[in-house]
Amino acid sequence: MTTSAPSTPAAETSVTLTHNEALAELRAQKGRYGLASARAAATVMFVEGKEAINPAFTFESEDARAKRAWENIIRLKTALTVANARRQIDWEGRKLPLAEGVIRQKELEGEIARLKNLRIHEHDETLTRQRRTGTEYEEVEVVTKHRSRLTERQRTDAVEALEARRRSLAAAINRVNNRSSVTVKLLPE
Repeated sequence: MTTSAPSTPAAETSVTLTHNEALAELRAQKGRYGLASARAAATVMFVEGKEAINPAFTFESEDARAKRAWENIIRLKTALTVANARRQIDWEGRKLPLAEGVIRQKELEGEIARLKNLRIHEHDETLTRQRRTGTEYEEVEVVTKHRSRLTERQRTDAVEALEARRRSLAAAINRVNNRSSVTVKLLPE
């Protein structure tokens, strides 16, 4: 048996969703895909002569359900990508394509995480080492001073500024997403 994506599905439903509803539907379809894939994986193998008489799930039905969800994921992502390319947002006094706003939001989150993960704890580390002096050894304390070029206050201020920019960008994106819609043909569950 081959497992391939459905070619031209018969029972499609054309739906118009707000951008945010389409994002929620995308998350739901990903959940359906994961569940159906797990069930298909659990039922693909069986012991000959010990097949369940009326199993709750069959490989064929769950595989077909996973394929429909997979196709819906592609359709929703495509509709959202096309919509993102056409729409504009107002942010920090300039107009940006919505797609750029989404990318900038993810990059701001990455920059916030990078700053938060910087090790800036200043401390002194004292190690006792042995040093050879002629034919004898003596213990010597070596103090290493670890200093930072960035203070905790500077990092906190930078993170707060980036978080404020990310929040304002998210608000600009949501304003557009709440008043725009996408139409997509979805397969039934």
